[in-house]
Amino acid sequence: MQHYKINIDIRHLNILSATILLVNAISRFVNIPSRGFRLTVLNIQWAVEINGRLPFMLLLALLVVVGSEYIFRSHPMLADPQAQKYSTVRHWILPGMAALGGSAAMNLFPSGPRWWLGLTAVTGLLILSVVGEYFVIDRKDARYDLAAVGLNILGLTLLAIILSTLHAGEARLAFAIPLTAVLVSAIAMRLMDLSDVRIPATRYFSLGIGLLVSELSLPLFFLPLSSVTFGLLLTLATHTGVGIVQARVKEKNSRSVILEYLFIDGVAVVILILALGR
Repeated sequence: MQHYKINIDIRHLNILSATILLVNAISRFVNIPSRGFRLTVLNIQWAVEINGRLPFMLLLALLVVVGSEYIFRSHPMLADPQAQKYSTVRHWILPGMAALGGSAAMNLFPSGPRWWLGLTAVTGLLILSVVGEYFVIDRKDARYDLAAVGLNILGLTLLAIILSTLHAGEARLAFAIPLTAVLVSAIAMRLMDLSDVRIPATRYFSLGIGLLVSELSLPLFFLPLSSVTFGLLLTLATHTGVGIVQARVKEKNSRSVILEYLFIDGVAVVILILALGR
């Protein structure tokens, strides 16, 4: 078990943090009008409106991914010529989603101290996601287990935030449902990839979980639920799907584990609806 020295370039982390703060601040104070257009698909006209802050969100996600890639490539394991073909694409998921989700959530915050507090929290989550992904590049690293647990929690937290923001933004179902499927599939794939056991056909399992959760989200959009409850319910469903797949791979007789997941989730759903579903 190797324990690499923490040799992350602090200077580049500081630059990344400053970039996050700057782009989010500019997007807050620079007002870009929204653009709308009509799209005809199967003789059905769709009115599409693009939020003016979307370019800033995409720019921030791109900058975060590029900055993260530079930091990941400085890992000692990747200095080995034999590791040059190692793909770091999987490590982009959480930082990229933190950038997009954080920016989207910040747009819903009112101006004032809460907005600046939220901006600080979003920046902190982004930096933690980059540092955590750096540690899990090498599965033999002594910090892998702790970093993997942290990334699991962070991934589910980001998913809950983004889904709650999507619900609060009252996005059209034609865009909200596919977007939910993509987000859930990406998080599910990352969580399964961080598992201590190799899960075959991870992409197909994650896609299946994404489709199931997106189908579940459709009736939830029409129920009188708060945005927080909506996000937590779908995040709970995602966690359950990932857990069942992992249990199925680890144990041949996993029926009791699956029933345990379903029972715990059922209790959690009742508590969430009673506590927050107003």
